[in-house]
This record gives sequence, C-alpha cells and structure tokens, in this order.
Amino acid sequence: MKNRILIIILICVSFLSFGQQNHLSVHNKFRKVQHSSYFDYQKMFSSLKMDPDQYLTAFQKLDSLNLETYLGENNYNTLQSRQWQHNNLGQITSFLYYKDIADYGMYLDFKIDYTYDSNFDKSTKIYYRKNIEDELSEYSRNLYNYDSYHQLIEDIYSVRLFDDEEFTNQSQKIYSWNSANLLESIIINDWDSDQNNWNFEEQQNFYYSNEGLLDSLLIQYWITEENTWKDFYLYKYEHNENQDLTSEEAFIQYLDINYWEKRYKRDYIFDEEGNNIERLTFSVKSSDDSWLLNDKTNWSYDEYGNNIETYKYNWDENNEIWMTLSKNQNLYDYNFSIDEVIIPLDYDLFTDVYEYHEIYDAQNIWLNTLFFKQNEDSQEWEHTGRTSLYYSSIEVSNTNNFKTIPVTIYPNPTTDALYIDCDKETYTEILNLSGKKIHSSYHQTIDWIG
Repeated sequence: MKNRILIIILICVSFLSFGQQNHLSVHNKFRKVQHSSYFDYQKMFSSLKMDPDQYLTAFQKLDSLNLETYLGENNYNTLQSRQWQHNNLGQITSFLYYKDIADYGMYLDFKIDYTYDSNFDKSTKIYYRKNIEDELSEYSRNLYNYDSYHQLIEDIYSVRLFDDEEFTNQSQKIYSWNSANLLESIIINDWDSDQNNWNFEEQQNFYYSNEGLLDSLLIQYWITEENTWKDFYLYKYEHNENQDLTSEEAFIQYLDINYWEKRYKRDYIFDEEGNNIERLTFSVKSSDDSWLLNDKTNWSYDEYGNNIETYKYNWDENNEIWMTLSKNQNLYDYNFSIDEVIIPLDYDLFTDVYEYHEIYDAQNIWLNTLFFKQNEDSQEWEHTGRTSLYYSSIEVSNTNNFKTIPVTIYPNPTTDALYIDCDKETYTEILNLSGKKIHSSYHQTIDWIG
C-alpha cells in the first residue's frame, strides 16, 4: 500500500506577493452547486481518510435521509429513504434507495456499491436494480482511473442487460487537468460495438480567470460528417471581489446557425457576510430577445452562517408581482460542526432532487427540513412534509498515534514557489492566519505564479 501524509502549512499571506492568487475555484460556488462529484467529496475529507497512519477519533456520519409527507397532528409517512454505509475510514461503501409502495410498505428499489483502491481513491461503482424475479441484479458499473496526483483521468461506464452475462461498454469520459489542478476538459466517447472502439461524442472545455475562477464552459458535439467539433452550449460566469459567483448566462448554437442564442440567466446576490441571500432566474422574451424574470429564491441564515429558511417565488408577468410558492425551514445540531460529520455529497446518488447546495456552507450538521406551501385561498402556510436525517458515530479501527515524518519546506518566505521535500507522498493544505484554506495540492512543488 502506498503511504501518504497530510501536510498543513499555516502561512501569513500578507508577506507573499502572490497571496490573492489562491486558486480557490475547486471550492467556489459554481463547482459546489453544478459540478460536485465523488472526487470533490474525497478531497473534502482528505484529512480524515487519506492517511492510514493518522490517529482518528469517532466521527459522526450520515446514515440515512428520509423524505416524509405530513399527515396531520404531528404524524408523518415516509415516502423515500436514502441510506448510506461506510467503511472505517468514512468512505461510502453502499447506497440504498427505498420507496413506499402501496400495500407493500418500504421497498428497496436499487442499490449502489463502491470499492476503493490501495490509494483510497474510488475504483468502482456498481449499480444494482430489480430484475424480473424482483431480485437485485448488477445492471451497470463505472471503472475509475487516476493520475499520480489522484486526479480522475478516466471513467468507463458499462451495462449488463438482464439476459446477458457480460458487461457492454457504453461511454467513456476522459478528464484533463491544468497545472493549477483545475479541470481543463472532459471528452465523452460512445462505444461502437460494430467497430469495437470508442467514438467522439461530446467535449466540455473549462476556461478560468487569473484567480482560478471559472469564466466559461464550452460544450461541443462531434460532427462525424465533417470530422470536427461543433460549438453547441456556452455558459459564462461572473464573480465579485470575494470570488462568489454572481451571474451565470447560458447560450445555445444550433447546428445550422453560427451565432449564440440566449437560453437563461441566473443572478446571485450576497450579504455583507458573504451569504448567498437571493437567486434570480431569467428566461428569454421571444418578442425582443430581452431577459424576462422567471423565478426567485431567497435564503436567510443564523448567526453561525447556517441556512435556516428558503423561500421560492414565481414572477407573475401580467400583474408584475411575485407569487409565493413554498417555504423550507432547516434545523441543525449545534453540538457538532460540519468538520466533525461525514456527509455523502455524491450527485451520482440521485440526491440532486434536493437542493443540497443550500447546506454546503453550513457550519453545523443538518438535522431536518420542514416543507410548507401557501394556501391559495387563505394565504396561510400549510405544512406538507419534511426530511429527517439520522447520524451515528464511525468507529475507526486504526488508532495508532501520529508518526513523525521528516519534512522540509523551503523557501519561506517566498515570492513564487514552495518546495516540499518528503520521502512519502504528500497532500498539502495551506491556511492563512484566520484558518481559511487558500490552497491544496498533491504536488511537491507549489507554483503560485503558474
């Protein structure tokens, strides 16, 4: 097994001329909301599970999430249940999805199993669904490959029909990364069973600012007849001085035209504490191609920065007023911080039906959300349901004390690069004096200018 250590450097960025160019895009709001993946999930908890020699106490983990409808008089009925199982390092090993079936009760609809390699990176994802005998059977799997820096470089997806013994390739994703460890492109290929090879299908190209923030995303489709890539979707992003995403615009270019047509726009508004308090969504007005208000979401927070209420509205164009749709209230356990909890934020688990990004910035662990809708006649709030989350502690079998490993970091102070000399593979985090992480890397050379 390859050993790996975690190095955390506390550094005063005021002495460094490159202090503001901290390559934070991995943690900016767009990445968290739109492109979170199991890879981001692994990095979120790298200090917990990347070091097999690290001393670990019992962490809290999210075991299950139930979606419940309100029956009245404080009674609820569970409609869906998502359950997670973990290994002793906090990695997800299984995900089980149950739903309520009339006359049958809670029914296991599908399951996903995960395995990990000796470097603690996710190696396989196997999806099981019910066959005609109502038994769980392997239906699809993903195989993942990584580079020496543990960055995902390949994802191969294959399926097995119920009457087949072997898996058949379906798609392949090839990932490339730039020198700042930012995702540069994803090429998606389809499997040609007749030719027994991969064919181009789609390419996603990511472009960043000097600060490492995502400026635009260009999606292209492969045109076989012309043997070239054709631009199809374009997404543009703007950020404020705090590197928060403030605007997202989407465009489309059809095959028979060579100009970009508007699709939608989203604007984000933040308060003085940096909390996202409003999101406005616009559609395109066909008469003059201008932006037309569509819907709005408002968030409010407690003193710790936890999202406590969410309101959603639709714009009534005829009366030029906002029509209230729903209200959610989030409750938290203030005895635990988010750093003490393992929360499975994997969009492959069909969890995107919930707006998980609304709790990403929470400081304390999420207990449940209460759902309300407004009565059209009385304008009173009616309680419709809730989510309930259940946690337990994770017992870590490896309780060895920290091992002393010689590490040399130089030069300090520096104006361009830091070098790390260590005989083991390292994962490095750099914190400023306020404790905020400003950089992370698997490289032993940290080039701030590049």
